[in-house]
Amino acid sequence: MSGNRSLGIHALYLPHSTFDVRHFLFSFILFFCSAQLCIGQKSSEPQLTVLPEKESVICDQKKTIQRINISGNVRTKTTVILREMSIAEGDQLCADSLESILHLNYQRLYNLNIFTDIKFTTDTGNAESIVINLALKEQWFIIPQADVQLADRNVNVWWNEHNHDLSRINLGIYLLHKNLSGRLDRLTLSTHFGYTQ
Repeated sequence: MSGNRSLGIHALYLPHSTFDVRHFLFSFILFFCSAQLCIGQKSSEPQLTVLPEKESVICDQKKTIQRINISGNVRTKTTVILREMSIAEGDQLCADSLESILHLNYQRLYNLNIFTDIKFTTDTGNAESIVINLALKEQWFIIPQADVQLADRNVNVWWNEHNHDLSRINLGIYLLHKNLSGRLDRLTLSTHFGYTQ
């Protein structure tokens, strides 16, 4: 499998004037709610669905993959999906091992962590060939995250010595795109603002 590329862009915003508590609270609530929407996505492992061929074939008989049809990939390029699979059009397979081969490819695609649903089905083209259909459902690729840090060394110092002053809080906001151009490349945007000495 190919490695994922990543690109990070960081921006730092530290106002010279007093910290605006309303701006801080609005930004924090906005990104907290966005993060909750992201967490609400389906995260359980999708079930493998393999429809068996209508004809029973002995193991000695080889079947050629006539075509691989891929649907449901809105952002991800078809060439990227085919590159991750261990089978390709024109390959010959033993009919008895077809289900295990499809399960292996299911695991390879699931490990990319960009699909929530992966379903393989097979159609018998003729006595010597099969057509493999792959139906995918992509995840939401944009993931917001918020990071709240205190300017003091711990919460106790901030609470007791500085009277839990909100102007002594640093807030970081991160946006991660897991599949920017459809080739499994990542983009990270981050900004920090808050307390300055």
